[in-house]
Amino acid sequence: MNTVEILRALPETIRLRLAAASHGSAHLAGTGMRCVQLAATEPDSRDLLDLGLDMVMAAFEADPLERRTLDFLAATQARYPFLDPTRHALVNMLRAPGCNGPLARAVSGLARARRYEEAFDAVELQASAAFDDPFLSGALVRLARRSGQWERGRALLEKQGGDEIGVRTLMLADCRFQAGDPQAALRAYEAVGWNGSTHLLGRRAACLARLGRKAEAVALHREALALRPWLTTNLLLAHDLASGWADERRPIPGRTLLLCYTWNKAELLHATLETLAPELSRDMRLFVLDNGSTDQTPDVIAAFAERLGENMAGHIRLPVNIGAPAARNWLLSLPELAGYDFVAFIDDDALPPTGFAEYFGAAVARYPEAGAYGCKIVDVQRPERVQHADIQLVPPGRSPAAFDLPEGFATMRLLEPGRNEMDFGQYDYLRPAASVTGCFHLFRTETAVSGPGFGLRFSPSQLDDLDHDLELLENGKTAVFQGHLAVNHVRSTGLSGDAQGRLAGNAHKLYRKWTRERAQKVKRLAGQALLEDLTVRERELRDA
Repeated sequence: MNTVEILRALPETIRLRLAAASHGSAHLAGTGMRCVQLAATEPDSRDLLDLGLDMVMAAFEADPLERRTLDFLAATQARYPFLDPTRHALVNMLRAPGCNGPLARAVSGLARARRYEEAFDAVELQASAAFDDPFLSGALVRLARRSGQWERGRALLEKQGGDEIGVRTLMLADCRFQAGDPQAALRAYEAVGWNGSTHLLGRRAACLARLGRKAEAVALHREALALRPWLTTNLLLAHDLASGWADERRPIPGRTLLLCYTWNKAELLHATLETLAPELSRDMRLFVLDNGSTDQTPDVIAAFAERLGENMAGHIRLPVNIGAPAARNWLLSLPELAGYDFVAFIDDDALPPTGFAEYFGAAVARYPEAGAYGCKIVDVQRPERVQHADIQLVPPGRSPAAFDLPEGFATMRLLEPGRNEMDFGQYDYLRPAASVTGCFHLFRTETAVSGPGFGLRFSPSQLDDLDHDLELLENGKTAVFQGHLAVNHVRSTGLSGDAQGRLAGNAHKLYRKWTRERAQKVKRLAGQALLEDLTVRERELRDA
């Protein structure tokens, strides 16, 4: 069976999750375990059981130190022997009492407490024998991830000796990749020695893609698909590399007005406008709304208005902060929009790269009827960390505890594996999505102006962009994610206590508005768009 045939044969809850992504150890393990649970209640469900076990095995390959996955594999192996001798021995070795010793646990605890220097010092003072514990290698990678000190983590891992089971080498490869050395990472991934690991094939393909060896990267993705045809992410990545979509740049087909609203972030706004200035022209101009700022924001806007001349289509200062949804609606009511084919909202702390418009132009060319076009958002201080990628819909599970929602209250669930993930190229694709992040997104002017508007119930901010995308989706206009465009974002994704409270409140409002009937409709439409898109991708990749 090919990828789409496998998906169509699955129960909806599994099909939607797998169509959305086939990467991320937590996502794979959770989806695989659901398959196994469903198989226990379904007649003639051996295929579903096999798929679930294979997905959990893939999760293990991606993160061999995750205790929940290890315990599940060991327990399931006792009932349904499915592990080959090598992997069975590896699972048992990693569950042995000597693993995850005191030093590994101490380093992990210090990293969680953000005591990074103490954690590194604790490792540097140890003899090399301490690295016989593979969990220490994992703790070092997590420490490098949290601190951003990938070179230091790599140096410590490289000081160590042999690696009988391959875990330290895998961790070293990840450090080398994130330290910006794909060639060295490639050598390490090749040395891990886990035959048949699709995770390693994908990581090697990512290295080759970064090195410009795209045909070789496609070949490795094809090899992974031959082993596990359900790997939807590999299908997307292989398609975009083989078809040229990954390199496609086109002008936006019409004039574009960039819309920026801001409040009390003069320094950040200055950086954003400085980044945008070289990109502006007759075909792309800027309008800024000052949402009642009390800092130096008016001075920043005035200076850029003088500097940019006619490329600053206009600016306005409101007497009070009316919140994000109302600011967006105000901007969409401007008479100046009449002369523009497209509008794009950009945050006052977003820093897009040179030539960003041509990435959006490529997305418009491939998906001309989309409701919105978004991009991959990364942390400006840690660009290897993805803040937002594509957002997909799956059936609701348990209500998120952080939202303090009663059981069964949620009517849908957002699946966004990319949130705060390390970037290994797993989102370097162009595809439909249920929603895209509002940090920087593009609309056809007609769609934006005649559309539903941004819900004032979500003031002052949070979830209004998601709600807007769902409104468009309900009316047949799917969002599109342009993962080949990475935009730096200054503000972190962490939320203060007040912001968490607003998010919880807005989640209540979102679920009240999107009843189960409406949520089921948009979930079905989003899932249908994913399947149709994967069908075309699979055919084009086969014929390439």
